[in-house]
Amino acid sequence: PGALALTEEIEKSVSSLNHVVSNVLHFAKHNKLSLGPINLHAVFQEVRHHFDSLYGAKATIELSLSGAPFIIADDNALRQCLYNLITNSLQITSFAGAISIQVGDDEGTDGVRIVISDNGPGIAEEVLPRIFEPFASGRREGTGLGLSIVKRIIEGHGGEITARNAGGAEFVIVLPRRGRK
Repeated sequence: PGALALTEEIEKSVSSLNHVVSNVLHFAKHNKLSLGPINLHAVFQEVRHHFDSLYGAKATIELSLSGAPFIIADDNALRQCLYNLITNSLQITSFAGAISIQVGDDEGTDGVRIVISDNGPGIAEEVLPRIFEPFASGRREGTGLGLSIVKRIIEGHGGEITARNAGGAEFVIVLPRRGRK
């Protein structure tokens, strides 16, 4: 059991380091989005499976999917957003929290609404107004690049992202279904 646990820890550490390096590289260069039709529901299911395989029953990711699944977007860029947001939630809850993801139609628009929330302590009030700025982080070990990358990607799609405290951190993303407005 000791060797298996050590192997799992190494795998998690490598994944975490890969995530940090990916964020730094993504932030350093402005990638042009490669838009195409994607099944957003399938993307969310695959991302949840990725995190479930890494963290198992320690962390719970509840996924609620409704509405039309297809949008015009950059598949890899949206995955990067999801990895950043979910990784933040996992880190702030010591990899043992509950994360809720709701995906559905945005009322009154032809867009999709994504709500990602966790049961962690929320975002520090002094950090909240600048949470999407580069190098703003509420965690000592955070680089402060992840959420600025998320915002850049979402806005690149013609969407919007907001953050607030609601019993933990809550991020609301609204994306147009047909790509950049």
